[in-house]
Amino acid sequence: MYEMRIGPGNTATGMAWHVTPKAQQTALCGQHLLETDPALHPTTETHCPPCMESFQQAMQTGHAAA
Repeated sequence: MYEMRIGPGNTATGMAWHVTPKAQQTALCGQHLLETDPALHPTTETHCPPCMESFQQAMQTGHAAA
């Protein structure tokens, strides 16, 4: 299982949505994410491209995290 978490990104707002294996602090792109309240960044709609690519590959190859 995976979850979306907000963290630093290369965007105008400085934040992006990352994909992490459930209950882990490291995103699929390798970024270490701290607990951040998504409500503090309500306009952030950007997703981390490396995370999304890794997630897509995991879904296509059936290597989804348990």
